[in-house]
Amino acid sequence: MTGGPKLNLGCGWDYKPGYLNIDSAGSSAADESGDASDLRFGDNSVERIEAMQLLEHFDLVHCRYVLAEWFRVLAPNGELVLESPDLQTSLRRIQADKADYEAMMRWVFGIDSPGLQHKSGFTKRALRELLREAGFAEIAFAKPETYASSPGLRASCRKPVGDGDAHIMAVFRKRLRKSIGDDSFVLVPLEKWVSIARTGISRLNDAESRRSLLARLATCHPGLATSFLEAVNATGGLDGKGTEAEMDTLRWLQSVEFHRRAFALWTKSRKDPGKGAEDFDRMQKRLEESVVRAFSSPESRGRSFEYILNTRPREIGAMDWWLVAEESQKLLSMAVKAHGSGDMETTIRRLEESIQICPDNLIAHWNLGRVLAHSGDGRSRADECYRTAARLADRKTAAIVERERLLANAQTSRIPSGLMSRQPSL
Repeated sequence: MTGGPKLNLGCGWDYKPGYLNIDSAGSSAADESGDASDLRFGDNSVERIEAMQLLEHFDLVHCRYVLAEWFRVLAPNGELVLESPDLQTSLRRIQADKADYEAMMRWVFGIDSPGLQHKSGFTKRALRELLREAGFAEIAFAKPETYASSPGLRASCRKPVGDGDAHIMAVFRKRLRKSIGDDSFVLVPLEKWVSIARTGISRLNDAESRRSLLARLATCHPGLATSFLEAVNATGGLDGKGTEAEMDTLRWLQSVEFHRRAFALWTKSRKDPGKGAEDFDRMQKRLEESVVRAFSSPESRGRSFEYILNTRPREIGAMDWWLVAEESQKLLSMAVKAHGSGDMETTIRRLEESIQICPDNLIAHWNLGRVLAHSGDGRSRADECYRTAARLADRKTAAIVERERLLANAQTSRIPSGLMSRQPSL
């Protein structure tokens, strides 16, 4: 393509004539202020992008969204050229004492000044893989042209002609970020679900397969499924197939905070210690089947989801097992805090809530056994908690839990009184 704009992203004070120079910083030589991860340009409209010493200013999961955005706006055969510190070579120089330590730390990590902090770093192999994953082709490396005295990487690549799947994913990431937000704590576990969406693109024209995929994504977060279907429709990825009923249902699920109600339902459901992840998968499968049925008869979805609509939403970023386990960990830490202030009632309640959310939380079971053993009137429950913790633990940890259980049953004062927020190093 010729005639489209050429962009110099994150230009700072490096102004390039013939380019549209863009930077988010207030103090720069930019022609206009803009976010390099959320460009105003349409799909397939940009001839060339240069991004010198920019990508490292985003954390790793956001780098995927940034590269997807650059892929989206580039025209087929459009070129991306970027430079970034070479993490591997930089660390080798530090280890060999062949570099000024402070200067190299600034080069790798940036400095604590607006717009100058670094959040990620790349080896040649890691950067190549990120570019390939985003859909770029003809990836090549050359000698850096900026900051020549510091170890850097210079990569060039092109958007291939005819890679519709990669373009769908680029549009999907842009819409997903707007739907769910920028919080890396949520975006990192969602990468698994983004991969699920990617693998389903080839089956989109089969209505049954498409609905199964969309329902699966919706059980994690309806915004996932909605953003994906919007991206597919926007890029012509469905050969004109109608998806109105599916989109209407997915937007309804978003409006009722489906993922938060599902999390509330999960917290109340019966679970077996050691099988929490399996139980979670089974629940999501049941929800997936309900969503598929709602696609077929949207007029009855209120009745179909009556059991979940009667549940008060509970805050969570997405219905992903890793995020669920982290919610359990938060409650465990709150129990430790309450215990430190002598509030035993809150301590026990928080530990029970932690276990209810994640029955596989070894430390919550262990702590609850310890608190009940010290209370004097909960020894039988304490014994059960210790036994559960031992079943969840590895052999070495289980032996320690078992010794503590025997001490508790002997009603000795040698049981540790403090609580743990994380599994101790043994």
